[in-house]
Amino acid sequence: MAKQESSREDLLRDGKNFLFRGEVALHACKVVVGFRDLNQCSIYCGEDPVFQFNADAKLRRVFFQGVVYRAAVGELMQMRRSSKGGRVLFDSSQAPNDVMTQIQFSLGEWLANLRVALGEAEWRVIGESREEFLRRLEVFLSRVSAPVSIAHAPNLN
Repeated sequence: MAKQESSREDLLRDGKNFLFRGEVALHACKVVVGFRDLNQCSIYCGEDPVFQFNADAKLRRVFFQGVVYRAAVGELMQMRRSSKGGRVLFDSSQAPNDVMTQIQFSLGEWLANLRVALGEAEWRVIGESREEFLRRLEVFLSRVSAPVSIAHAPNLN
């Protein structure tokens, strides 16, 4: 994570880590969905929130209301950023239950919106055809549990 906060780049154009990526406007918000080589998925709902999943469709990282969370042993840990001697450090603590409820609710809403957008919205897609991308997204959405399962670690696998 950079020392200076800044707006995200154009993920549809510049998100080279995502082999397959698509963008759609939902509720006046630009949503970018990207898939890596093993179908690990990331969902960027504007600048915030961001939901990142591992290859098993388990939540591994979240950026929600300006706070970074990452998975650890099946729970989300809140990462607090601080600096010491010019270095960026992170302290972690378990995400409070009310925040977890808010994250689960928000994620559920965005996933429901994406399910609707599969057949009704205009998608811009890079890396494969629109039809292939929407099939890939549909398969991913069918694999995500409700409430979403939290990964054991924040890594991609």
